[in-house]
Parts: sequence; structure tokens; C-alpha cells
Amino acid sequence: RVTQTLMRNSAAKQYRQNDCVTETPYESTVRNNIAVMSGKPHDGAHFTKGVSGSAPRKHNLKFDEEEELIGAFREYIRLELELDDAKARLAAQSDFNLMDGYQMIDKYSKGWVTAPEILEALSDLGSYPHKDDVFLFVRRYDKDGDGRILYSDFCDAFTPSDDGMALALQRRPAHHIQHGYCRTHFFLTET
Repeated sequence: RVTQTLMRNSAAKQYRQNDCVTETPYESTVRNNIAVMSGKPHDGAHFTKGVSGSAPRKHNLKFDEEEELIGAFREYIRLELELDDAKARLAAQSDFNLMDGYQMIDKYSKGWVTAPEILEALSDLGSYPHKDDVFLFVRRYDKDGDGRILYSDFCDAFTPSDDGMALALQRRPAHHIQHGYCRTHFFLTET
């Protein structure tokens, strides 16, 4: 919602030649998504404003296209809620803490890990995710875009949105980092 508001309120607008139609980045994003989802090129008629800019926006979306877009947004929201629920369940595990979790994948204690290193660490732990999933994880949570997950990125990835649970997880101390335990024994099997 915040992203949509920011995009709608953006001062940058695209002006098309020879007509008085303006398009905000938000409208452009929606238009491009609809074109991609429908497999049809954009005809330029989806979002229009009158010359004064005050006329209501009209769209020529077909009912099926609207339903497909709404369905895609609902699926995205469902998946995000499911992800946050999984983060909350993990945070509720008394043996889980962020530092030990990060140290499990940062085998050489460099302070950052790449997707191949995460794949290697997970395979050492007996988990074999698809490499595309790991690369997408890195792409989503890597704040500076260098292809490396820092501890702060890891914290963002595994901290639930609930403030109380997030604070409790952030305050939970590392148990195993100083004791030299084998990385595969940091957490219970259920965690």
C-alpha cells in the first residue's frame, strides 16, 4: 500500500506525444502488468485523463483481465501472510535466535554470504532447496544489490512483522556462537 501511494504521488510523469494523456509510474506499472498477464501488447487506452486532468480515469480492461489481476494480487497477499506466519512460528521457537541462524549459513564468518554459499550450507544441513529459490531469496532481501546477504539482511528476512515478536527475537542472545558447537546442532530438529 505504501509503495502504491508513493508511486501514485510521484512527481515524475510520462507525457505522450500529440495528446494530453499523462501517466504516473503507478499507472504504467499496472498497465505493464496487465499487458504481461494478458499476453497482449498495450494499446495505450487503459489510463486516460482529460485535458484538464480532472476527468475520472477510464479503463478498457476486460472483466477477465480484471479478475485475473485481482486474483494475482490476492495470491500475493496470501503468500505474504503465509510467509509472515512462518516467520512468527520460527520466532516462537525458544531455541532460535538470529545470530546463530546466520552463523549456520556463514560458515567462514565473513559477515556476508552469497546464494551458492547458502546452497552449500543448507545441503550440509540436509536441506536441498532449488537453486532458483535461493537466488530469489538473495535478490529479495539483499538491500544493497551486491548479491550478498549481510546479517542485517538476514534479520530482515527472518523477523516477523509483529512488533512484540520481533523485539523478543532481536533481544534473544546467541547460544552457540561462543561454544564451538557443530553448526548442525545449533537448533532442535523441529526448528
